[in-house]
Amino acid sequence: MKTQDYQYIIDRMPYGKDFLFIDKIISVDGTHIKSEYHLPEHSVLYQGHFKDITVVPGVILLEIMGQTGLVAQSIYLNKDEPNKTVLPLVSLINAEFHSICFPNTKLIINSEVIYFRHKVLKAKMGLYKSDDMSLIASSTSSINVRN
Repeated sequence: MKTQDYQYIIDRMPYGKDFLFIDKIISVDGTHIKSEYHLPEHSVLYQGHFKDITVVPGVILLEIMGQTGLVAQSIYLNKDEPNKTVLPLVSLINAEFHSICFPNTKLIINSEVIYFRHKVLKAKMGLYKSDDMSLIASSTSSINVRN
């Protein structure tokens, strides 16, 4: 798939604009995907998470990784079926958080396919700060792709 076709994947994502956590797909093939996302400075998603400090909730970091490494990758892997709607059902999450993530941070998401068979995609994902590529979180997760 050529760079100009990456927007096709984003357009097929099953999320509304307020819950889509991919700004740009940098690269994708049958075994890898890499994207970027800039966390906004202010978001309802951060409000009330901690009273005295604004940090991005871990569940949102998991969602950011999953949207790239599982959902966008599965759309790419099913590109020969353009009428298929991907409705992902997460079936396994194993995650580690390595550092705190603050709003107004540009992120890089890297993912590697472990396997894709029988409508199940399993991937190993990493979430990095783009300025120094320090690891924020990592996850090995799988989804059952329904249509």
